[in-house]
Amino acid sequence: MARALVDDNRWHEVIPLCAPPKPRRFRFPGRQHLCHPQRSSHSVVCLALLLVLSLGSLSGVAAQEKVLRSSELFSGEHALPPGSLNSEVTWEQVQTQDAGPTLMFSLLKKVTAKRASPWVLGVLLDSTHDEGDGVGTYHYIVNRGKGWSAANHIDLLHYGEGTSIGQNIEPQRYSLLGRMTGINIQPRYGWADEGINFQTRDGGGYGTGIRFEGGVTGKRAIWIEGDFETGIDMGPNDMRLQPGARLYFGEVFFTFNEATKALEVRKGEKVLWTIDAQ
Repeated sequence: MARALVDDNRWHEVIPLCAPPKPRRFRFPGRQHLCHPQRSSHSVVCLALLLVLSLGSLSGVAAQEKVLRSSELFSGEHALPPGSLNSEVTWEQVQTQDAGPTLMFSLLKKVTAKRASPWVLGVLLDSTHDEGDGVGTYHYIVNRGKGWSAANHIDLLHYGEGTSIGQNIEPQRYSLLGRMTGINIQPRYGWADEGINFQTRDGGGYGTGIRFEGGVTGKRAIWIEGDFETGIDMGPNDMRLQPGARLYFGEVFFTFNEATKALEVRKGEKVLWTIDAQ
């Protein structure tokens, strides 16, 4: 039998939140109502009710007697994203006292089996819309203080012998129409300091900053099409090319001839200039 999500002692807090049950038929009465105390599987709706209660009396947090509208809780410029008030389920919380990290919603799972595929949270969006924007998960962060804020923060702890990945994206294309992008960064209303920023701390570092593994194919590895004052700024670092690789300037290119041990300036097959590296 499935483990009940709510014990018998706390059902009295859940039952008033459920819609009143419809009269059951004498013949073929169907399943019992969601809030019937003898039901062992309470479905996703019961889980949502439990999560709402966990923010109130069940977790020891004083529940507000007056239900405030979102416009009262969140005010100021860019306080609420467009369309945020039409959510089917909404949790609202205001923190006025200093505290460490506080979570409104948590999912915890531990797997000890050696053969398993543990997935904790899944989102499926299947749409055929022609206008508008389809989004699986949406983050709207308003940072008004001096601290740092992140729409998505990942602490990745690696102990085993497998592969640990902070964010894994696997694009799969089944149509030649349209456009598909793995990661898109689009600053709006002002300049971002960095589009992508790499940092290290506490003795951390990188074996390789950005890597295209052997066997990866494509037309172009890096394309700078925009208008920048400097395309690539190497700072105090070197740039290395393998023998035979080419550095182009229009139709003219530099290359290192491994056979003659010479640096050559070429245009097509014609050698324009040679520097003997020996």
